[in-house]
Amino acid sequence: MRVNCRTLLALAVISFLVVACDGQPAAAPTPRPGTPSPAIPASRTPAAPSAVRAAVYQARTSTIPTAMRRRMIGASWHPGCPLGLDQLRLLTLSYWGFDHAVHQGQLIVNESAARALTGAFRLLFAARYPIRQMRVVDVFGGSDERSMLADNTSAFNCRRVRGTTSWSEHSYGLAVDINPFENPEVVNGAIDPPAAAAWADRSRHTPAMIRHGDAVWRAFISVGWKWGGDWTSPKDYQHFPPTAGDGQPRHDMPLCGWLRSHSLAALGHTGERPGRRPQNLRRGAGQWHQLCSRSTSPARRAMSTLTPPTPRGSQNGSMTSPACGSRTQPPA
Repeated sequence: MRVNCRTLLALAVISFLVVACDGQPAAAPTPRPGTPSPAIPASRTPAAPSAVRAAVYQARTSTIPTAMRRRMIGASWHPGCPLGLDQLRLLTLSYWGFDHAVHQGQLIVNESAARALTGAFRLLFAARYPIRQMRVVDVFGGSDERSMLADNTSAFNCRRVRGTTSWSEHSYGLAVDINPFENPEVVNGAIDPPAAAAWADRSRHTPAMIRHGDAVWRAFISVGWKWGGDWTSPKDYQHFPPTAGDGQPRHDMPLCGWLRSHSLAALGHTGERPGRRPQNLRRGAGQWHQLCSRSTSPARRAMSTLTPPTPRGSQNGSMTSPACGSRTQPPA
């Protein structure tokens, strides 16, 4: 049978076109303006940004773990220190770092100061005050200098006041140093740490600097503590201890005598009529008894026997504790 060449050519062209077009999707219709794509649901209003979870302050007080006690012995604590390890507490606290993130730090403090310090750091957290780091001083081998150079916020460290034989307030867990590099100590022109000399210029500005009346100052004042930056000398801008009379450092007064003289002086010179003393002062009057009556060593028992200092107006206007013979100026 003869096949027409034109017919064969036509069939070949048709077959080629069918194969070439097979499997190609049909062109999607162009959506009209204002018509949402079927793959994306329409939204009449922009999506609200996801809610940022509010940062929550967390604080925990605990006895010092066994492993940490082992690290402390020979570093921040040694036999002969005025306070036993069982009279100290470990605080684990939330704080804002220099990176604007929330971190967990640790402080070792006197058990009687745990509640006050937990409250003070709660206020610092609420104010978003930045702290570079908060680690126990044993991380730095018990070296105050190394801790300060690392700008480490710390509390307990059993050591003497530099250049004296008196125990530092840190030896009792009754002082906190905050951001010590931005807030150095200045004594007769000498700056500690020396590398922070530029920060002795208090006209500088950084959120980590502490100033009279700022959020850090108010936080510690609210719990009955003082700021070393308010002292006449030294100017200890990093240092916060409990209030003691006129606020000046009392390095020559044993702990129980210091607490007793503070509470009695406060109660005796408030100007309040009997029976109307503020509740916080009534609590303060019992602080020395609470702390000093828990005697676990001969040294602590000796401290607990101190009698109240001689009232204002005694000979030479000074106070003498018969149990230890220390002499201190009376609170202003």
